[in-house]
Amino acid sequence: MRYSTCVSIAEEGPAEMAKALRTALKKSDYAELRLDYLEPEDVPKMLKKAGTMLGHCICTLRPRIEGGRFPGTEKERRDILADISRYKPYLVDVEYDTIRKSPALRRRLGRKVLVSWHDFKGTPQTGMLRRRLRAMSAYSTHVKMVCTAKKPADSSRMLALYSDAGRTKLVAFAMGEQGKMSRLLCLYLGSPFTYVYVSRPTALGQFGLKEIGRYIA
Repeated sequence: MRYSTCVSIAEEGPAEMAKALRTALKKSDYAELRLDYLEPEDVPKMLKKAGTMLGHCICTLRPRIEGGRFPGTEKERRDILADISRYKPYLVDVEYDTIRKSPALRRRLGRKVLVSWHDFKGTPQTGMLRRRLRAMSAYSTHVKMVCTAKKPADSSRMLALYSDAGRTKLVAFAMGEQGKMSRLLCLYLGSPFTYVYVSRPTALGQFGLKEIGRYIA
């Protein structure tokens, strides 16, 4: 079986991000464009530069409250998310709280959405995780659930979610050094890809593309 990677790209200018994207897609199946690292007015410029490469891209516009850098209001962010979808990327990453609270945004985005949820403080118990997975799956067949591991059992709970995924294309793993191996093991349990970096990590415990290549080549 062949396993896929998604390179997280967090450059601060459209030209730099486009260059990194071209490099990433030579060695990786997908790329995550952290568009929140750009100035809002530069987002359309980047999407135009990406062109047909967007078919392999997950576009993310993370707000500060979710660990991102988007500086504007929530209304501005939702409008930009809707505009991103017009360029037809592979997926648009939208936070669970955002998608469930905004029917208008759901209508504009359609089903090509990666519904994401992060817990930066810890890992909830199994029952809560399973309920959250079911709730998120109501909005898309693509779901991302990421928590913070403080001990090995936290990673185990995240990986156990794959047995409940059904037809959902689930990306679930744990952040932090205690969760690092879950970023690799999730591939063997059914994750469509795992996030990696090329120049610098965008999250704790993330593998470099070359490093993870030793395990999945």
